[in-house]
Amino acid sequence: MTAARLRRGLLAAALAGACACSSGAPPRLRDAQAPLAGAAGGYRVLLPPGYPAASPYPVVYFLHGLLNQSSALWRQGVAQGLVARMAAGELPPFVLAAPDGGNGYWSDAHDGSRAYETWVTGGLRERVEAAYAVRRDRAGRAVIGISMGGYGALKAGLRHPDLYGQAGSLSGAILRMDWNLVETTFLFNRWALKRSFGRERTDNSLAANDLMAVLAAAPLAPRARLWLHCGEQDRYGLAAAAARFHAAAGAAGFVSTLVLEPGDHDWEYWRRSTLAQLAEIANGFAPPAGPG
Repeated sequence: MTAARLRRGLLAAALAGACACSSGAPPRLRDAQAPLAGAAGGYRVLLPPGYPAASPYPVVYFLHGLLNQSSALWRQGVAQGLVARMAAGELPPFVLAAPDGGNGYWSDAHDGSRAYETWVTGGLRERVEAAYAVRRDRAGRAVIGISMGGYGALKAGLRHPDLYGQAGSLSGAILRMDWNLVETTFLFNRWALKRSFGRERTDNSLAANDLMAVLAAAPLAPRARLWLHCGEQDRYGLAAAAARFHAAAGAAGFVSTLVLEPGDHDWEYWRRSTLAQLAEIANGFAPPAGPG
């Protein structure tokens, strides 16, 4: 991916995703606040038709992209589509929790001011499990995200395989995290990267948060099942990045599925690809382990 391509398209796509809306009331939406130190604190929960049931539901944590919020799936009609498919019996029921992550790359900030990764994997998860009828085993948990959120979801799945049985990326920002990226990206993303990973070439945590490095350091067991979707016309070359990551994950012994399909880095693509990936994940949840 060239610096020029990154500068030309990413800001326009992010602004379009942030502003585009769909009409209609959010189905089964429960808003909650988790005011934890060092994180945005807000999250939304989508409950399936018939909630609650006798048995706890699998739970998916959805991480939004740059310049978006926890409401993204509702504004784009994806949440409504999930409920309709669950009601029709086309999709196994699950609970979806969507936190607000600001523009912090779903990472613990280098300067210690924000702790999004710690919040998602710790405090948020604990609050959701305390408030809703969801499973508390790794086989019943998944984490996915779009663009910046895809980066965060893969990192969470790789670093915390004891928590998540599956991790999914949609057009994930699987970029080489180094100072060259900071210097060549567009202005807002440069601000977000510096705010998250450090403001100085000689004092930052970019290398430690590079997904290839995180993959190489991942424990041998357990391991999250990986799902990678990306549009073949992605304007930042992220389809090639997803293919490289998929190959590296396979070589490292991960079970990884790569889906490259027509689409760009925008909600026209994500509206359908998010539903497809969530269907893969919903059908991939293993049943709870029996006693003994």
